Amino acid sequence: MLVMAVVGLPDGRGESAEAQSAICCAMAMRERLVHLNRLWQAKGVEPLVNGIGIASGIVLAGGIGGRKLGGLSVIGDTVNLASRLEGLTRSLDQSILFDQRTSELAGEGFDI
Repeated sequence: MLVMAVVGLPDGRGESAEAQSAICCAMAMRERLVHLNRLWQAKGVEPLVNGIGIASGIVLAGGIGGRKLGGLSVIGDTVNLASRLEGLTRSLDQSILFDQRTSELAGEGFDI
C-alpha cells in the first residue's frame, strides 16, 4: 500500500513550518507503528514495516488524470525525490529519510 501526504497545499504556514510539520508527522507515524507492531506481535500478526521519504520543493498540484481518478494529486521532481528517498529507507535500514532542503528548512530541534 502506498500513502502520499502533501503538506502546505494550497496555502501553507511557510516553508519552515511545513518542513517541521512533515518531519513531526513522520516521527509520530513511526512511533505509532512501533506501538501497533507490539500489539500485533502479541496476537501473532506479522509486523508492518514502512518507509517515509520527505522532500521539500515545488510541485505541480491539481486534478491530474481526469474525473475518474478524482482528487488532488501532485507531480514533479520533488515528488520523484520523495519517492526515491522512501525507496532507500529499506536498503539503508532507516524508517525516515528527508532531503537536505527539508533539513535546512526545518532548522534545529530535530535529532538528525
